Amino acid sequence: MRLIKAFILVAVIIVATAAAAYGVARLMLPETSCSVTEAQIDALVLSKMSYDDVSRALGCTGARKSREEYGTIVVETYAWRGAVWPFGKFEGEFINGRLEGTSKTWLNLELSGRKPGA
Repeated sequence: MRLIKAFILVAVIIVATAAAAYGVARLMLPETSCSVTEAQIDALVLSKMSYDDVSRALGCTGARKSREEYGTIVVETYAWRGAVWPFGKFEGEFINGRLEGTSKTWLNLELSGRKPGA
């Protein structure tokens, strides 16, 4: 009986931890009107695309995270929500309006009833 209670307690702790991690991950996502895919992100071209070009390619505007000015140089970072469960985020860094850097966080969990190797 003790073994069963210990197993149930461990299972409850694991489920609670996973639920909390999922909630935190979802809260960290930017508020955008669409979700972008890896294929859309892979189609972007550094140093060639403006913010408007990137927004059109991704299907919506991004959420501005930061803006810094260094004399005539303006650096802005925008974020988009990724179309992946439970967590995906894409960020683009624009220097004077051109895409010069990217960052992608992509956590994709798949649940399947298939056995490995089947």
